[in-house]
Amino acid sequence: MATSLPLEKWFEEIALLTPISGVDSWGQPTVTYAETTIMGKLRMMSGNEPLIAQRDTEISTHRLYTKIEGITPLNKFSYLGRLYDVVAVNNVMGFDRLIQVDLTYER
Repeated sequence: MATSLPLEKWFEEIALLTPISGVDSWGQPTVTYAETTIMGKLRMMSGNEPLIAQRDTEISTHRLYTKIEGITPLNKFSYLGRLYDVVAVNNVMGFDRLIQVDLTYER
């Protein structure tokens, strides 16, 4: 019988950016981001996956797997100097064990 390895074996450190709203000295709204390091696995989608994963008008280019809950489309991720916007968040099978985050490459 085959033994399974824990999913976390493939996880890496990824920066989760959480927006913080404020007001500048001119009274204009501003948004800055607080950075937290999380563990997850980021991978590029291939083939028809981006079309299948399309949400509204944005097409997902990457998918992140993590165990961190509470991620919203307002968050961003930074990995290896690249910035990603959140397109959609899915609690896989509703088990609260694996969160699938569809991302689009920003820069």
